[in-house]
Amino acid sequence: PHPGPPPVRLAEATWRAPLAPGRETGVARVVGDGLRALDIRDGDHVVLARRDEAEHGDLAAVLDEADRAWLWKVYPDGDRLRLSMGHPGLERTSAPHPRVQGVVLAVLRSLRT
Repeated sequence: PHPGPPPVRLAEATWRAPLAPGRETGVARVVGDGLRALDIRDGDHVVLARRDEAEHGDLAAVLDEADRAWLWKVYPDGDRLRLSMGHPGLERTSAPHPRVQGVVLAVLRSLRT
């Protein structure tokens, strides 16, 4: 068990959204408030570019062993990723050879309450 907010899950992405010419993109809904420190909120939608790798500081969808996508700020570290929710001291380390589904290009939020 880890202290602090739970990680943020992504509802299943809808791929082939025509949002970035020349890239396979998708849109997924954010489930959970664990990334509030990064101003990502429950109910937001993220636009993802399909990529198998993430770079230092990317906000990325990382798949778990059940193929569920979780949103993390990532920092590659050898064959693992250091996973952050933007809270000091609450970082995690992925299993070896994590599977990245895509990286966030944009966050969409409805202004209606």
